[in-house]
Amino acid sequence: MTSLHDRILRALDAASDTGDVLRAVGDALRASTPLPPRARAFVREVPDATLAAATRALTDALATAARGASIDPTAVDAAVLARDHAESARVALARAAIARARPPGAFDPDGSLDRALDALDEVLRERCDRARVEAALVERVSLRDVDAWLDTFADASRAVDLTHAEAPDVAPPDGVIDAWLREGRHRRWVEGYAARDRGFADELRAIVDAHEPDDGAVNLTPYAWRRSQRDATHVVVLKGARPRLRVAAATEPVEVEARTVTLSSVGAKGLGARLTCTPTRATLTLYAEPGDVTALVFGRARVEAPADANRWVAETPITDEAIPLEVVFADGERFAMKLSLPAEASP
Repeated sequence: MTSLHDRILRALDAASDTGDVLRAVGDALRASTPLPPRARAFVREVPDATLAAATRALTDALATAARGASIDPTAVDAAVLARDHAESARVALARAAIARARPPGAFDPDGSLDRALDALDEVLRERCDRARVEAALVERVSLRDVDAWLDTFADASRAVDLTHAEAPDVAPPDGVIDAWLREGRHRRWVEGYAARDRGFADELRAIVDAHEPDDGAVNLTPYAWRRSQRDATHVVVLKGARPRLRVAAATEPVEVEARTVTLSSVGAKGLGARLTCTPTRATLTLYAEPGDVTALVFGRARVEAPADANRWVAETPITDEAIPLEVVFADGERFAMKLSLPAEASP
């Protein structure tokens, strides 16, 4: 029997339409299947206009699925699959946005895709329970983030409407917490429940403390929440961001290696940033709309004017101490945390 992993790889190889590629890339990310070079290049290089158009087409397809399921009981299973395919496409769109140092929802700026997903979920909840949804998904039920929307479906014996937008008063399932950790989604649900339930907040602090961010792309949402808790000294450790200092022979030129990490979810506006590190210095580039930010503090540097219309740049030496990062927004918000950039261990 062909495994889900193998089917995903075949789909990645065969996909040509942008929507199909997005779904296949999202499936791979949700299944922890390594992306082949062609798919990685797609995430980095596909034009923004193409992704925006694909987002609009996906939104329209969800609306069509919702209309069909609302009037035709035989269309429900197909609508369930369309809903989960859209979840994968959304994961791929978020990865593409992060690769461009933009917030995960950059290609859905007015929230139309999220609203279309919520509308389809509402139609499906009226027509089936969780067991039917799981049966329709078949092996896709094992993909990451399925619980993030499956848990909004009630058992047949109890009708409960748990939409994400309403921040339900139940403990977020693992899929929701994972989406919050990696992509900054479901903040109202996860952080709202933590504010009401001390036991859950304690568990969430332990989860954040144990979480190791993905190499190359770091969502700051959980760390900002963690720093707001009782332990205000929490530091985000970015292992691998700072290259090891390589000592060349006296007769050889010294090559200075640099590494770049993409940061997302900076502040309530969800700004993107890039952190570029050499063995001794770190440069932070923050991307913001004109007028949104009034100051950027990074280590020893304080910047009170952008480098150009959309970029704020600050550079600081790297020491053994954690580096303070603070963004002051025009609306009064202050986003603050500390970053630790340990040197790469010798091989």
